Amino acid sequence: MKEVVSKFNVNGTSKDWVVQKYDDGSYSCNCPSWIFHKGQKVDCKHIIELKNCNVDYYNKTETTISIDGIKKANATEIIITALKHEIESNEDWLNDCCESKEEEEAYRQIIKEQKEVIMELKNNDK
Repeated sequence: MKEVVSKFNVNGTSKDWVVQKYDDGSYSCNCPSWIFHKGQKVDCKHIIELKNCNVDYYNKTETTISIDGIKKANATEIIITALKHEIESNEDWLNDCCESKEEEEAYRQIIKEQKEVIMELKNNDK
């Protein structure tokens, strides 16, 4: 079964929609166009806008990681590795897609907090 790796709120004209990205790289949206499309699923306009990096169109709401059946020490290493990848992704976003000083500062704060979590995890693992 596919795992959700990221969830995004997408601002629609009449309502906000939720776009989810899965571990296999596929996307889904809860808009009627995507849900009720007949035949093979195609990207709706919300998914297309998200993929095109239109920062005014959506805001990221959460990222989830699911880990089962591994030892605590290995789980900590996996979480640290995942956070490092998330930091790298946020730094890429910061360099490529930020359109305002406020957005840039928000991403800098997120990156700072992620680095603090890594340090805390490393200190707790000793």
